[in-house]
Amino acid sequence: HAEAMLSRSVSMPHANGFLWPWWYEVSSRGSDKKTQFCVQELARVQKARAAGGFPGWFAFCRGVLLLSLGRNSEAFVEYERIKRLPSSRYALMHHLFVMNRLLAGDFTWTIMNCQALLKDVPEYWWFQCRMGEACMASGDVPGGLREFERAAAAASDVMARQSIMTWHGAALLWVGEYRRALAKFEEAVGIGT
Repeated sequence: HAEAMLSRSVSMPHANGFLWPWWYEVSSRGSDKKTQFCVQELARVQKARAAGGFPGWFAFCRGVLLLSLGRNSEAFVEYERIKRLPSSRYALMHHLFVMNRLLAGDFTWTIMNCQALLKDVPEYWWFQCRMGEACMASGDVPGGLREFERAAAAASDVMARQSIMTWHGAALLWVGEYRRALAKFEEAVGIGT
């Protein structure tokens, strides 16, 4: 089903659409219930994996569940399998892994992986913006803000430009650039009107 969804997609797929039911079930559960749910789902995915199918999706599902359990080293073993897939089609599978390393403060890894992905999918502005955040968090505020500018310049549709401008405005707020942030928010609102 996921392959069919990718084939029908006319715009950048949103990764959360491929995380059902785990993402919503996991995020809304308490700690003990979350752990129990993820362990049960891991067993179910492993059983389904034995029956065959597309191994990349099994790696993705296992990676999502393992990250949710905090079993990052195991999750990144699955990520190595995902990295072998053509990112021109499966870039969305990288989202949670990029977020995990960014939130863990591994800014060098985040920047390097986003750069590599953007070579294959330069239109995938989500990675450009995450790279901007990683640059800013590592101390390169001007470089990070330039990544937001690059993402906006390359965006091909109104919704993408609005999202990027809003994200850029939020990044400016983080560094206390309130007037510039307001200008970005106003620009985002004005796009397409």
